Amino acid sequence: MPQAHDGKEQLMAVKILAIGDRFVLSDLIVATLHRDVGQDLEISALDLPWPIEPFGRVAEVDEASGTEELVIELVGGIEVLFTHLAPITKRVLEAADAVRLVVCPRGGPVNVNEEAASEDGAPSVTCQGATLRRSRSTR
Repeated sequence: MPQAHDGKEQLMAVKILAIGDRFVLSDLIVATLHRDVGQDLEISALDLPWPIEPFGRVAEVDEASGTEELVIELVGGIEVLFTHLAPITKRVLEAADAVRLVVCPRGGPVNVNEEAASEDGAPSVTCQGATLRRSRSTR
């Protein structure tokens, strides 16, 4: 672990790619991450054109917006990939050399190849907004 000038361990910022769309904006993802996770984050953001442009099948995943090539251009060095509709295919995951976690805020993440993510050692997690609200309100 890198050392600060005062000899204490210095944490490296986690590199996150937040891919939103015109419904779940990347600005919302970024603000939520900063609020709930903290400030030691290095976040890149992108918004895809859905629902202005329809989603569809991309390679082996469904209901995806954007292209594999677009995501591949951005995933190098990314540790956490947070997306609503981007195509997270086997090819994308192979290009994501540092990814440790894939987050998709959908109840049915059909745009994520969860099997390929698991094989690459990057678990994928999903969450539905209503479920999160209910679980927070019961604490």
